[in-house]
Amino acid sequence: MLLILLGPKDPQQALKLMVNWDLPLQTVSSKILAPWLRAHPREAMRLLLARKSSTLHAGDAGSGTLREIARSMAELDPAGTLSMPPAANRYLERSIFDEVMKAWASRDLPAAAAWLAGEGVDQKKRNGWSRSLLQVWSKTDPLEAIAWADSHVTGHTRMQANSILIPALAAHDAAGALDFVHRMTPGFSRDEAVWQVTGALLSDKGKDEALANFQRITALPDAALRTDALQSAARHMMRVAPEEFLAWLGSPEGADAPFRALTSTAEALAEKDGETAMKWATGLRGDITGGVRQSVLYKWMEKDPETARDWVESLPEGAERVTSVTNATAFLPRRISPEKYTTWLDSLPASDHPAVREGLAKAEELDPGVKAALAAKYR
Repeated sequence: MLLILLGPKDPQQALKLMVNWDLPLQTVSSKILAPWLRAHPREAMRLLLARKSSTLHAGDAGSGTLREIARSMAELDPAGTLSMPPAANRYLERSIFDEVMKAWASRDLPAAAAWLAGEGVDQKKRNGWSRSLLQVWSKTDPLEAIAWADSHVTGHTRMQANSILIPALAAHDAAGALDFVHRMTPGFSRDEAVWQVTGALLSDKGKDEALANFQRITALPDAALRTDALQSAARHMMRVAPEEFLAWLGSPEGADAPFRALTSTAEALAEKDGETAMKWATGLRGDITGGVRQSVLYKWMEKDPETARDWVESLPEGAERVTSVTNATAFLPRRISPEKYTTWLDSLPASDHPAVREGLAKAEELDPGVKAALAAKYR
C-alpha cells in the first residue's frame, strides 16, 4: 500500500524501494512509473541492475516497467546499453537486454543486425541476443533472418533459432518453406525443420487450408523428405481433417504411407475407440499390420485397459498373441489394480507363461520383489 501511494508522488523512490525490498516489478503499475522511466531510463536501469537478489519474480521479464526502460534505451543508446559490464542480477540483466534488442530491432533492424554481427560482440553474447533479433526479423523477412542466423549464430542456439524461423517462414510462404527444407543437408537439423514446417502448415489451420498444404507435402519430389513430412503430418491431419486423411490413406496414392504415419493415425483412432482402431489396423497390408496393431494396443490400454486386456485374451495362438501378452504384462500394472492384474495373469494358459515372464522383466511399475515372485510362479 505504501508503494502504491508513493508511486505517483515519487516514482524514483518507489522503484528504489521495490529493488531494495526485492519486490516484483508489478508492485507499482508501470503506467504510474512510465513518465519518470522515459525521462530517466539510465537511472532506472542502474537501480534495477543493482538488485542483489539473484531471483527473477514471475512476470518481471515481460513487465511494463522493463519494456518502458528498454524502449527508451533503444532510442537513446542501444549499443552502449548492450555493451554494459555484467550486473549483480544476471537474470534481470538478460531480461532488460532482450527487451532492448527487441525494441532496437523494431526501430532500426539493419542497425541492430549489423551491430550484433560486428567484431565488437563476442559469440556468446551474439548467440544470447540473437533470439530477440530473430523474433522481430522473422515477422517481416524470414528468409533473410535465416540467412543471417546461418552466418552469425552457432551451436545449439542456431538449432533453437529454427523454432522461431521455420514456422515464420511456413506462415509467410508455405511452398517456400517446403523448398527450404528440401535444400537442407539431411540430418538432425533437417528432421527438426521438417517437423516444424509440417506443424506450421497443418496445425491450427482451417480444413481447406490444411488440405491444400497437405497436397503440397504429398507432391514433394524428394521421396525421403516426403516420407519424413508425412510421418509428422499424420497426427495433425487426424485432428484437422480426419475423414479426408483416412480416405487418402485408403487410396492408391496413400498405399505406401510410412509406418510412423500409420501408427500415428491408428493411435488417434484409438483415442476415441480402441476396437475401431484395431479393425482399421487389421485392414492394412500384411507386412505392417502387426506393428500398427501393437501401437493401437498401447493406446487402448491407456484409455480402456480392461477391454484391451480382453482383446489380448481373445487372440489365437501365434506370434501376435506372444507379443501382445508380453506388452500387456509389461504395461497393465500402470492401469489396473494389483488384484486385477494377478487375477488376469492367473487366467492365462501355461502356453502364455514365457511371454508373461518376458513382460514382467519389462514391467517398470512393479516392485523387483513382486516381479521375481510372479516370474517364479509362472515358470
